[in-house]
Amino acid sequence: MALIDHKKDSFELVINKRDEKIKSSLCSFYQNDGFISDDDGGPISHSEPKIAVRVKNVHLSYGKISVLNGINMKVPFKKIYALLGPSGCGKTSLLRCVVGINRPQQGEILVYGNRPGTIESCIPGPGLGYTPQEIALFEDFTIAETFEYFGRLFHMKSKKIIEQTERLIRLLNLPRRNYFIRKLSGGQKRRVSLAVALIHSPPLLILDEPTVGVDPILRQNIWDHLHSIVKQMDLTIIITTQYIEEAKSADLVSLMRSGRLMVEENPLTLLQRLGQSSLEDVFLKLCQIDDQKHPEKSISNRNGLESIIETISTTEVASESMIQLKPFRSRTNFEFIDRIRALNWKNLITIRRNLSMLIIQFLMPSFQCFLNFICLGPDPYDLPIAIVNEDQPPIVSNLFIRNLNNITFRSIVLDELENGLDQIRNGLAWALIRFPKNYTKAMQRISSSMEYEDDNKLPQIDLHLDTTNYKNLWFTYNQTMAMANEIFVGEDPQSNLAHNQQNPFNSSIVYGVESPEMSEYMAPGLLSMAIFFAAMALTAITLVLERKNGIFERTLVSGVRTFEFVVSQISTQLLVLAVQVFFSIITMLYILDIDNKGSITLIYSLTLIQGMCGMALGLVVSAFSRNESQALALSMAFFLPVSIISGIFWPIESMPLYMKPISLFGPQTYSLKAMRSVISYGWSIKNPLIIYGLISSTIWFIFLVLLATFGFKMISFY
Repeated sequence: MALIDHKKDSFELVINKRDEKIKSSLCSFYQNDGFISDDDGGPISHSEPKIAVRVKNVHLSYGKISVLNGINMKVPFKKIYALLGPSGCGKTSLLRCVVGINRPQQGEILVYGNRPGTIESCIPGPGLGYTPQEIALFEDFTIAETFEYFGRLFHMKSKKIIEQTERLIRLLNLPRRNYFIRKLSGGQKRRVSLAVALIHSPPLLILDEPTVGVDPILRQNIWDHLHSIVKQMDLTIIITTQYIEEAKSADLVSLMRSGRLMVEENPLTLLQRLGQSSLEDVFLKLCQIDDQKHPEKSISNRNGLESIIETISTTEVASESMIQLKPFRSRTNFEFIDRIRALNWKNLITIRRNLSMLIIQFLMPSFQCFLNFICLGPDPYDLPIAIVNEDQPPIVSNLFIRNLNNITFRSIVLDELENGLDQIRNGLAWALIRFPKNYTKAMQRISSSMEYEDDNKLPQIDLHLDTTNYKNLWFTYNQTMAMANEIFVGEDPQSNLAHNQQNPFNSSIVYGVESPEMSEYMAPGLLSMAIFFAAMALTAITLVLERKNGIFERTLVSGVRTFEFVVSQISTQLLVLAVQVFFSIITMLYILDIDNKGSITLIYSLTLIQGMCGMALGLVVSAFSRNESQALALSMAFFLPVSIISGIFWPIESMPLYMKPISLFGPQTYSLKAMRSVISYGWSIKNPLIIYGLISSTIWFIFLVLLATFGFKMISFY
């Protein structure tokens, strides 16, 4: 009778000394005693073949593309099972079903008697060890830190992690524990990746093409290590490979083609029964038979080809028994906290190992605010204006021209009107001012006259403009009009001209200054934009790289749920974001000296929650992007629309009528209005607009986080 000695970190099946010794590590986070039994619940008869993994009539499709077609597979306990087939035949998809990432549309998969994805199976989680096709390791981690991270995900105690680290380093002949992953050779990285899958002593080890891209000597070394750990740790191993001949070392091979399993047998038996000298010849012959018997590529049964199933298969189905893990009750309902802590620890180590990049991240939004503020919004200066003066004597006209020679305008004096127009046509001047003949005499006559002259009899100054630049046009026109009014009216306030030009309005300023600049209006928007998109870009590119390197997939197979992953990313990036917001506000309010009439704490809160929205949008981008190019394209696709409809650069009041409702639903619109109100008006949180700004950003944050979680769960692996 088999007894279980349950440890906190792992389980070992101990058989009475009179029986055969079997070691099978079970789930590390279960606490009650259990046993391994056959399908009928009785004790295992050790004379019977024991099955660790059973796949029955599994179908899987990605949309309209069928990937797995009626797969039937049985993996013996304590054996190396090699799954062979060309690239794209469905090997990886089958393994992802076994490890609980993908769910087949039809069929059943049992791993030690339990379905992957259930609590009883511990899959995904400590119920198996998994190595994806990629190395899937953190380059900036040491070997010890790599083992500690995955050990924490499996809820192992620190002492146990240290013991396993030392044992695996000796077993797999790895360098010292404080050696960085980036300094290892390709073969050493492969062995570390294998060690990660063994750190928690799982009962099942799944290796997805561990020998792809390596030289034949290293390939043989990997197989030697596999045989060694099977003997020492009593594991069941499933390995996929494109190299057919190397599978001779396996205890059982299955040949896969176009989503179907053609045959499943001992490699030596295959060679003998088919009379071939190599597995490649066996595979070729089976493919030829398959084309003849199944030209429509119909689904094969358990052992594949009907024409040779009786000849090749030697396993008696009636004598097979399924090794079953009896369900246990969970040790605690808060394992997710341990996983989130492990993820946060990993994120902090990654940040600490890239201090130069961290400094850039801290200062990048501040630099963007500084650059945008000094380049966007200020009034133009040194504008070239052509002058043609035909006035004789040029008393009044020269007074006007002398006032143009300042920082704002740079006058270009010419003799003829056509030459001045050529300056505008050639892009050398923004405007042309022409004073007519006898202009001074006419102005003197009007100024001394007792009766007002009609407007159409006033002497006119010709003003020719380049209207292609709105800002320069508006500024040039207003400045010249203001200068004319100051010269002609200010020289003699008692003149008839002064009375004729008197302003009928008596204006006063409630908010703002007498001569506001566009930069004052844009400052809150620039601050919000810099924080929003810096957080989005940082989060998106970080997660896309983890997915591309296979680390994200490996983390999920270790038992981490997508929501836990999202929470850990938010909590870690929030620390970076808090510092970014602090430096950005210091830059805007104290270095650039933006006039602020409100609470800095409220400004900080509004900016921080905008950064959190950007971070959540970055999670969405990474969830729906397979590589950096897609992430960059999506980020750029979001940048301009969000910036424009939120009113960062231009007031939303100027938008078309049908765009205004859309703008109000933007992620930054209400928050930006609230921030402008705090800075310009000094409003407090008691004002409804400020509350709307906070609530709007919070709703957007929650929505984007849920969308990202859905994206990671449903789309990431298709």
